[in-house]
Amino acid sequence: MSTPGLHRSAGSPDGLVDTLDGVVDRGWDHTAAEQVSAALEGAGPEAAMRIAAHLQIDLELSRFACEQPSAALLAAMLSEGHGTREVTKGVAGRRSLYAFAAAVCLAVAVPLWLFAATPQASTVGHLIALSDDATWSGTEYRPGDVVKEGQSLRLTSGTAGFVLEKGTRIELIAPAVLQVERSSRVRLRRGAIAARVPEQDIGFSVSTEDGQIVDLGTEFFVEYDVTAGTRVAVAEGQVKAAVFNSDGSQREFVRLTAGRVAQMDRLAETISEVGWAISWDDFAEKVRRSRAGVASIGGVVRIASQAPEVLTELSRQTIDHVVLFTEERGAASAESGIEIEDVRGRRTIAAGSVFDSYLVHFDPGEYSKRPAIGAVTFERPVLAVLYTPDDLRRFDSAVADGVKFSSAEYRGLEPGPDDDIVSVSEDRRTVSFNLRQSMPNFMDQFRILVDASGDDRDVSPPARAADSVF
Repeated sequence: MSTPGLHRSAGSPDGLVDTLDGVVDRGWDHTAAEQVSAALEGAGPEAAMRIAAHLQIDLELSRFACEQPSAALLAAMLSEGHGTREVTKGVAGRRSLYAFAAAVCLAVAVPLWLFAATPQASTVGHLIALSDDATWSGTEYRPGDVVKEGQSLRLTSGTAGFVLEKGTRIELIAPAVLQVERSSRVRLRRGAIAARVPEQDIGFSVSTEDGQIVDLGTEFFVEYDVTAGTRVAVAEGQVKAAVFNSDGSQREFVRLTAGRVAQMDRLAETISEVGWAISWDDFAEKVRRSRAGVASIGGVVRIASQAPEVLTELSRQTIDHVVLFTEERGAASAESGIEIEDVRGRRTIAAGSVFDSYLVHFDPGEYSKRPAIGAVTFERPVLAVLYTPDDLRRFDSAVADGVKFSSAEYRGLEPGPDDDIVSVSEDRRTVSFNLRQSMPNFMDQFRILVDASGDDRDVSPPARAADSVF
């Protein structure tokens, strides 16, 4: 999956990235310094230059040589892409000095890490969304996992969403590397992100090698590539975008409002506005699909933007997870209303109700005995949860036209305390489930209809005050 406007350079030293990932994940031992030194030598002089460039920005060279750097900081410096752009001002003359200093820092600082006490990092957020095709490099994150200060998230495919402690939501679009420096500050090392910032977190910032973007109440996108520089596009509200000088100090800034885009290049010391390209519309649509009206997921749930053409038995196996497929958005019920068997009893969806449809799919195969336990919280109230084969078939053509489903009677759920359990929370925004498999009913599907009318209407009769369970 590529991000708009980026042309990734070939030949980045992946061996160095993998070595640092492994060392940081398992901790330093007696062979760690030798492994890092060998990997750095194999990566060539560009890696040392990349360290030097970051030393200019993040801390003074003398302090770095004398103090103990954090593992997260050096790992981030080493593991970032090592392609180069032409240096236009004042850097070339210092290359040999910084390369030598970086090598000295490695030789001095790495052994110190073996004996230094590592402070406990504080929690600054947690993962709330993960696409069905998401894969990680290094640490693997699952929905509900916490994100700690200083951690780097390395997403190699798919999309991932997480929320920070003040409510800022970030979508990470692979391939991407993001370091969470503080609860209101992140550094994009590679790839693209979308940030939606609430009022209480105005001042939230995103940094790249080229500059810093400070939120002034907005939703915005940032993409960074070592060869192409940094671009920021504002979807709503405004931001302040500032480019760095070659020595890391702030040079100049522009304020961007909705629909405006800026290109930044630290080495050229330039920042300029560019036009809104069609690729940004594609990027915004990708972000919208990744959110899909879902506030958060938990347990074994993964999100897919649309169902495949065939969704019969074993056509889309989900051995260790459940897929939430996004179906029709903004569908409307008949003028006479629709009577259905909901998890809370027999009900009627009011005439003219507007809803978004989602299909939960679990097909681990006939030999799997592991139950699927998870939850989905939506941004809007749940109108109904359909689980009988008859009700699923009645809605198939309306909300998933063109998809071939199973005609078997076990396609739905088998309610019971020893079988499938589904509940809807009191505020009607969270659906929780525990799906169990038994022959011959080894595939479960159920459909969730979420209010899209904007008036929080419910089906009739109203939901019970307590959670409703099969």
